[in-house]
Amino acid sequence: MKKFLKVVSLMIVIISACIFPMACSSNNGQSNSSEANNTRKYTVTFDARGGTECTPYTTVNGEVSWLPTPTQDGYEFLGWFRNLKNENSFKLGTVISENTKLIAKWAKYVDEECSYGIQSDGTYIIDGCNYDGLEAIILPEEHNGISVTAIGAAAFAGCNLYSIKLPDSISKIGDNAFENCTASYINIPNHTEKIGNKAFMGCEKLVNISISSWVREIGYSAFYGCKKLEMLFMDNVETIGHDAFAYCTNLKKAYIGAHCDVMGSGVFLGCKKLGIVYCGYKSKPSRWESNWKNNGIGSIIWGCDNWGWGDLVRELENGEIEYVAKMYNSDGGTSVPDEVWGKTVTSVADNAYWACDKIERLEIPDTIKKIGLNAFRGCSSIREIYIPASVTTISDYAFADCTSLKTIYCEVSYEPYAWSSNWNYGCDAKVVWGYVKED
Repeated sequence: MKKFLKVVSLMIVIISACIFPMACSSNNGQSNSSEANNTRKYTVTFDARGGTECTPYTTVNGEVSWLPTPTQDGYEFLGWFRNLKNENSFKLGTVISENTKLIAKWAKYVDEECSYGIQSDGTYIIDGCNYDGLEAIILPEEHNGISVTAIGAAAFAGCNLYSIKLPDSISKIGDNAFENCTASYINIPNHTEKIGNKAFMGCEKLVNISISSWVREIGYSAFYGCKKLEMLFMDNVETIGHDAFAYCTNLKKAYIGAHCDVMGSGVFLGCKKLGIVYCGYKSKPSRWESNWKNNGIGSIIWGCDNWGWGDLVRELENGEIEYVAKMYNSDGGTSVPDEVWGKTVTSVADNAYWACDKIERLEIPDTIKKIGLNAFRGCSSIREIYIPASVTTISDYAFADCTSLKTIYCEVSYEPYAWSSNWNYGCDAKVVWGYVKED
């Protein structure tokens, strides 16, 4: 009997050893996995490359929510990069899955490295620069106490820098000044009046540029083949040379103000993605070449005025105002204006806000009667929209492909007859009819 009990006890011990450790192991494995998922900790180290030392940073859940800003005498910090060949800097909020080393990129303030010439007005022109071993440079506003006002012909042609920062004192950029330069960033200063022939031709990596209101002349082929340009805003330009933006194959929209009296041929030749050009004039000026667009444009909207920075409107025959385009993305909430220059805004034009991807909340004023074709199409960040009862007509695809849209608040109790059946095509947003807006 005792032997039998011993055998039974031994069997129970063996069975327990086989079953319970497995269960514990399974539970612990789940717990550890859950803990690992919830507290992913990775270390970010920083190579400041001559700048002030930066303390390593440990992430929570893999998200990098802090980045230091080092300093270095004679240099400007450009950002952190995974490696120096990267064109785009490492951004806050990036989620990493391993320990990561970031490298600082710097722009050097240059002066004596540049070669200068004296112009007729006594100011300096930069004819070239010794940038060997540098990745980015900042050009001087003065040399020996005298203003630097121009970039000379072919001064930086073929350079392989990451970025070049020009001072506000520059009024003229010479012919071929940056031709075939590999830089991603070159600014056009606020006081620049003339951009020479082929000045930026072949700058295939050049990201969007801002043409200031001071620029009066853009030479022929000035931006020919700048494949990364997406938008142009030329408010006060008076002369644009032939092929100025030819084969800017990613260019999507452009505005030409009512000051441009001379336009060469083929300005937008080969711009296959250019859907719309907004023009300040009400019709083509006599000194614009007949083939200025050279079939490189989807459509042209005449009679547009720059009401605000990048807000385009036009006056209708009845004296009312139509909101035509939002040339720049706006952050967060936005509203179409209800009045411009003392006149009522009554409609939103076709394609007005197409693909403005930073708008999160949209409120239509109660002066608006009509919303045009594709007006807010592809506004991928919009979460909610308010449409007043004054809107009696909404055209096809006005709010199509707004993929983040959750709720559309409509003041009317049911869908009006003149609203297209496709007005919110491709949106799963909830439509609240009969919504009463709080004061």
